[in-house]
This record gives sequence, structure tokens and C-alpha cells, in this order.
Amino acid sequence: MRFPISLTLVLGASLFAAEPTPAVPTSFKFDFGSGAPAAGYTKVTPETAYSSERGFGLEPGPAPTAVARGGDPLRGDFLTGDKPFSFSVKVPEGNYRVTLTLGDAQGESVNTIKAESRRLMIEKLSTAVGKFETATFTVNVRDAKVPPPPLNAPGHDHVELNNRENSPTNGLVLHWDDKLTLEFNNSHPCVCAVEIAKVDDAITVFVAGDSTVTDQPREPGNSWGQMLPRFLKSNIAVANHAESGETMKSFITELRLDKMLSQMKAGDYLLMQFGHNDEKASWPQTYVEANTTYKAYLR
Repeated sequence: MRFPISLTLVLGASLFAAEPTPAVPTSFKFDFGSGAPAAGYTKVTPETAYSSERGFGLEPGPAPTAVARGGDPLRGDFLTGDKPFSFSVKVPEGNYRVTLTLGDAQGESVNTIKAESRRLMIEKLSTAVGKFETATFTVNVRDAKVPPPPLNAPGHDHVELNNRENSPTNGLVLHWDDKLTLEFNNSHPCVCAVEIAKVDDAITVFVAGDSTVTDQPREPGNSWGQMLPRFLKSNIAVANHAESGETMKSFITELRLDKMLSQMKAGDYLLMQFGHNDEKASWPQTYVEANTTYKAYLR
């Protein structure tokens, strides 16, 4: 008996099913320093430069120095520097619990930690000679994708980023890329180990606003939204979606609000600050009248 062609095609297709896409890692353990890595950890030295193929490494800029004290594999060596140095890991968007081991077996340390575009996580954590501290915080990582509109409906599938956010050459804005970036700073940071793990139950504080709220990428500029994580518990993530020049109208039309709404879950929070740019009648594309249109957008 001869099979119908349609049945033959179905059988043929099943024989050549596509290989499943490998899962992207969301949990990492890194041992910083020049000595042999602790069991279960990946070694990071001053020569470990970030590459997309490797998926982790130090960012361009001042290179840290490796110091080895001997003894315990994890705490017996570390990376330090007299200028800020940054380390990145390629991860999917989400919230990530970061645990740092900080200190020096033979000296003091002073550590300030920032994440993504200089979001303050830990401020001036000091350790005494021979002492170590474990610092834990949660970092929100995002990309510019939003759920696509229905078939034939108008709209986009991504946030309309501006030139500052979208330039591949400025190297400044780090909160729309595919990496979790940590900056180690202060007079004598001593970083022994970095552990990163994705968490799905963290409370997220979403922030919307303009330049007075956004994560400012250049020193010495800062905003209140950028400083907020330093004052919150370690299991709370801050997703700062604010951007310079934004108004309530542009925040909606550029799909920035859609992006936040696509990530929110029950128990999360939204903080908003607008008005500084909305009032500018010289910006006709985004100006709104205070007593009518502005209130409508706010609702």
C-alpha cells in the first residue's frame, strides 16, 4: 500500500526536527585574582577581557591589579585598582542576585559598587585587616524588546531608543545591552569573588522620568533614581527606565511605558516624576497643557 503524499511529507519532517536551542546560562561563579580558582568557580584575571564569545570579562578602561596572599583559594587573592574597573556577564533580561566577597587577608579594603550605568548598589563598604564581607544586592537587566502588536495592527516591537542610548560607539549607556555590568570603585576595592544568579521572585521598583531621574552615565552626574538601590533591601531591584529629555507623552509614544508594563508583576511598584520637560511649549511634539492633556496622560 502506498502512503499518500501528505502523510509522507509529515513523516519526513518529523525525521529532521530542529535541535533544541541551548539554554542561556543564568547562574555564574567567578573567582577574581591570579591564583588557582576555588572549586566550582571560573577564574578572572586582569587579562580576562570581555568578549561576546566568552560571555564575561573586564570592560575596556583602567585595568585592575591582581594580588595573591595565599591560603584559601577564594579569599587568598583578589583584584584591586586605584581607578574604577568594570566587569560584565552576558545574561538574558531579568532580575539577578549578585553576591560579592570583599576583603584582603593582609590589609584593609574600601568598596563602592555600581551596576549597569552607574546605579549605586553598595556605598563605601569597608573591611578591616584580614576580614571579609559578603555584599548582596539585586540588579535589573533589560533589553529594548516589547511584545509585538497583533497582526496588521500599528505599532513596534521595541522601545524607540534615542541616539545616546542606541549608539554602538559611545560606550556610555549600559542599561539597554545584553550584559550585567558591575563597577568596582573607591580608594581600595578588593574583590575576591562574584556570584550571579537569576531570581524571579524579587520585588521590582520601576522608575519613569527625565534627566533628573535617569541613570546618568557620566561622572559626576547623578540622579535620585540612580541612588535609590543603595537605600533598599537586597531582595529589591530597581528598574530605572527614565531618560533625559523625556515627557509623559514621549514616554508613552516611545513604548517605554509598554516595556515596563510587560515586565511588571503583582507586588511591584511604579514611581514617576514628570513635568520638567512637559511644560516646554518650545517642544511642540511633546508639550502638553497642564490642566488638561497632562492630567489625561497621567491618568
